[in-house]
Order: sequence, then C-alpha cells, then structure tokens
Amino acid sequence: APDDGTLVQQRAKFSSLGDMYALLAKCEAPAPEEELYQLSQLDASAKAFEKTLDEVGRMLSRSKANMRSGLVDSLDELEARVVTMREDAERNLPYHKAELPPAEALGLVAECADQCQGIRDAFQGL
Repeated sequence: APDDGTLVQQRAKFSSLGDMYALLAKCEAPAPEEELYQLSQLDASAKAFEKTLDEVGRMLSRSKANMRSGLVDSLDELEARVVTMREDAERNLPYHKAELPPAEALGLVAECADQCQGIRDAFQGL
C-alpha cells in the first residue's frame, strides 16, 4: 500500500476538487448534474480504492515472503546437491588410482563434468 503521505496528498486533491465545485455553485455557475453525481461518489470510490491498495499491499507482502522462502529452499537444495557431488567426486574420481585405465578415468571425469553442468544449470534457473 502507498505510504500515508501519498494518500494524504491524494485526499487533498479530492477535497480541493470539492471546494472548486462549491465555489462554482456560489458564483451561480452550476456544474452539470452528471459531474455533481460523480463528485458525490468520489469519496466512496476513493475509500474502495484505498481498501484495494491495502489488500494488494498485503498480497504483495505475502507473495514476496513466499518467493523468498522458495528461493531459500531452492538454494538449500542446490547446496545439498553440490555437497553430494563433491563427496561423490572425492570418492569416485581417479585421484590416486594408478591402476585405473585412462579410458575409464576419462569416463569418470566426464560423468563428474555432466553432474557439474547440471548443478550450474540449476543455479542459473534460480
């Protein structure tokens, strides 16, 4: 919802509008009936609009909180994936496996690279 200063400024515009129509009536230059009717409805419409602004403000706050919560959950999940991938890499990659044939070692490295790319893609999706 807009701050109170903005609402006060808007209300002041509406009240000055009413003062202008009152001045026209005093000067015997009456406004058309349709305009007077619209002026009489202005206060109720303004209150309904302010109520809508308040509702939208609350909905926006809830949406922001939900989005923040979803982002935190996604980041936690991503962190868990990174930790798991690192543990798998330390366990499976051929750091100290001299007996491992080069083709098999390259296959393990390629698997790890694919997992890394999956995590990068997930991070970019956030």
